[in-house]
Amino acid sequence: MSKNMPNAGDFMEHTIEYYKEEIRKPVIPELEVTSLADYINFTVAAKESYRRALFRGQADKEWEIESSAYRALKANFKVPTQKMMRDYHTDLIREFRQLGENIEYKGVSLIAHLQHNGAKTFLLDYTKNPLVALWFACISEKEKDAGVYMAKTGVGTDEWIPLDGDIEIADLFAKKDITYQYEPAKINRRIICQQSVFLVSLSGKIEKSKHITVVIPKKHKDEILSQLSAVGISRSVLFPDFYGLVEWFSIEWFSFNKEAEKEDYDKLMSSGAKYTDQFKFEEAVTVFEEAAGLAQSLFGENSAETAASYGSLGNVYDDQGKYDQALEWFEKALAIREKVLGKEHPDTASTYNNIALVYDDQGKYDQALEWFEKALAIAEKVLGKEHPDTASTYNNIASVYYRQGEYDKALEWFEKALAIFEKTLGKEHPDTATTYNNVASVYDNQGKYDQALEWYEKALNIYEKVLGKNHPSTVLTRENMERTIKKMDGAP
Repeated sequence: MSKNMPNAGDFMEHTIEYYKEEIRKPVIPELEVTSLADYINFTVAAKESYRRALFRGQADKEWEIESSAYRALKANFKVPTQKMMRDYHTDLIREFRQLGENIEYKGVSLIAHLQHNGAKTFLLDYTKNPLVALWFACISEKEKDAGVYMAKTGVGTDEWIPLDGDIEIADLFAKKDITYQYEPAKINRRIICQQSVFLVSLSGKIEKSKHITVVIPKKHKDEILSQLSAVGISRSVLFPDFYGLVEWFSIEWFSFNKEAEKEDYDKLMSSGAKYTDQFKFEEAVTVFEEAAGLAQSLFGENSAETAASYGSLGNVYDDQGKYDQALEWFEKALAIREKVLGKEHPDTASTYNNIALVYDDQGKYDQALEWFEKALAIAEKVLGKEHPDTASTYNNIASVYYRQGEYDKALEWFEKALAIFEKTLGKEHPDTATTYNNVASVYDNQGKYDQALEWYEKALNIYEKVLGKNHPSTVLTRENMERTIKKMDGAP
């Protein structure tokens, strides 16, 4: 929420007085709503001052309030004139009349009929029902914040002038360029259900300053649509005619099936992870490849989901020791993440980390350290030096030094990781226990068996308490201790 925008609770405490005092100021009062309940409270309070208020919903609050004809003219002429608007509508009606259709409408009522059938006109759709406007605001452009605009009718000079639907276009454009209101005859179910009203501006647009603006954040659009559906405001209700039915079916069918496909993608990724944990690598590869294909279809090649599936394939090949294939998939994932998320995103750092692990497994320690340091730079900058993910990278760097036999450096990095794990996760967390185990291994390889046993015992106590006596980590630590004791006793 922006700094100057009141929240719903504060706004509703004074909304009637606020509008009485602020209505003619140049700053448009705005209210950000995040639920249907907040929106209803706003409209009930606001309509006490504007009993004949009209509402218009726009899926992107950055759009200007422009008619379809104005937008079409603007696409071809940088600055549409009123003469262009008049000539366009005159030609539109003439072309229609030449078809010989036996239509009783004329003037503005004929323009409304043509717009109902898809023509671009100067008519701006509004509704008397604020819930209908809210539905139109939320139904599309899901990545944009929406706006509902309440036309400030019913107060002094802001009253819209009623317009006779039979007025001819030439006579209309001879009038003063102010905003008129035209209420179409209730000739079909759509007009009735949407409680349609048109505002007519000879210029083809209306300034936002003539409205009170309600902003709907993009992340709340779907939730509000669900709430509207629960009270009977949906596409099938608002578009009950044949055209509406066809459009509604197509949109709803594709929307439903896209959501189903997204669920399938999530299930495939989950199944692939389970196969990997069970060491069923062939099955995991098959499932992750299917997930990658579905991700490309649903989200596109350059998407976080596609990158995630590529990364999972890299992990499977790494687990199998197929390092060249693992690097190939990790590099594909990295190319997407650097492009889409940027080079300083945690997911990008995770891919750097995965590449480093492959080089570590190959014994290419210098390259492993290079990639771990890339991951570390991002983790420290974005997540901070005391984040568990940063500690994990410290652990990885320590492991490289350990395998190189540089035990003092290994201990230094393990101790950095340990300090973070103990502080953020606690002294009885499995990740803390793993670091205790790593420290013990360093002392073990240095021949400092008493210290090694001390740290093994710390790890063992946590594993037995948290994971159980038969967990693989518990069993491995117990075996490490037994080997160390034998070394102390001089056994080979």
